[in-house]
Amino acid sequence: MKDAYTALWWVPRGHIPTTREAEERIKHLRAHGPTPHAFTLREHFPPPDSGDVRPLRSPEEWTCPA
Repeated sequence: MKDAYTALWWVPRGHIPTTREAEERIKHLRAHGPTPHAFTLREHFPPPDSGDVRPLRSPEEWTCPA
C-alpha cells in the first residue's frame, strides 16, 4: 500500500480524539513521514513528556512484511 491509512500519536489522558483529528494526523504522516506528531508502528516515538524525541524502530520480525 503506497499511502498511509493509519496514524498513531500520543493522546493526553482524558482526551477523546475526533475523526477530524485522525484525518489531519494521517495527512501529516503522508506529507512528512513519521514524526512525533503522527507515526507508525514500524517507526514510532516516545511519549512527549519523556524528553526524548528520537524515533524508535520496531524489530523487523515484529512488523508486517507488506
